[in-house]
Amino acid sequence: MYFHTVYLPTSCGKQRVDDRRVLSGMIFVQMTGCRRRDAPEDEYGSHKTLYTRWRRWSKNGLFLKILVLLSAETMGRERNTSATAINDDPINHPSGKRQRGIL
Repeated sequence: MYFHTVYLPTSCGKQRVDDRRVLSGMIFVQMTGCRRRDAPEDEYGSHKTLYTRWRRWSKNGLFLKILVLLSAETMGRERNTSATAINDDPINHPSGKRQRGIL
């Protein structure tokens, strides 16, 4: 079950910017550390929309509901170890020595 069909509000009245687009914009802002105003408006909607929905969804507990739903879906599944694999390729150090692992 997808969370956007369960928890996101339906539109009534003025046509809304797609909620998935806005959510992607919120994730973009959090991952890059930029201001909402600097997020690309053509991809994510206006910065005012990002702020308004962030505030409204936070107040209504939507993000907690999404996390609970996603964690319930992943219960019992095996953890993907390929995402946590350590790269053991040689690294060229500025001193010219070849090292293994993280500097």
